[in-house]
Amino acid sequence: MERSRYLDWPEEYAAKLMTPAEAAQLVRPGDTVVIPIGAITPNLCAALWERREELHDVDVLACAPFVDPGWYEPGHPAFRTHVELFNTAVARASMVRGSTDFVSIPFSRRFKGEDERGGGRFAIDVVFIGVSPPDRFGYCSFGTSVWNKGSYSAPGADGAGGGVRGVSADGRRQPDPRERDRGVR
Repeated sequence: MERSRYLDWPEEYAAKLMTPAEAAQLVRPGDTVVIPIGAITPNLCAALWERREELHDVDVLACAPFVDPGWYEPGHPAFRTHVELFNTAVARASMVRGSTDFVSIPFSRRFKGEDERGGGRFAIDVVFIGVSPPDRFGYCSFGTSVWNKGSYSAPGADGAGGGVRGVSADGRRQPDPRERDRGVR
């Protein structure tokens, strides 16, 4: 009888842990990085910003941006920034200046087929989502604004059948401070 992967979740989780710098290595030139609403991922954003000299043509699509490692102010040619649906003070000056554009694609339609979505499509390559470490039963919390966050990691989430290359997390709700600077592949 084959052993259930659910019985091995602690080993699977441990095998997927990585630092924010390692998680930022998932981003390639030309990728679209999505930061959904409520995704509090300052360590991942900072790690991606640190790679600015080796990257180019990276689209950063954030819904209600929470943190700016530098791609809004002062900005960098490696990143094209887009605010989806909700702007905040974090990106407001960049948008007023014309360096960041506003994308009005409601997240409620993000995972619909192209014929239902009504345009405004960004293919998703990498998603930054804050999650807690698992509890003793293996359950994690996606924190605030849970809607759609799990959908980003589903196969074919980009609407093209290719799926998202990786889901990264820096663990916003950390009961153990030793877990603070780790991510999940």
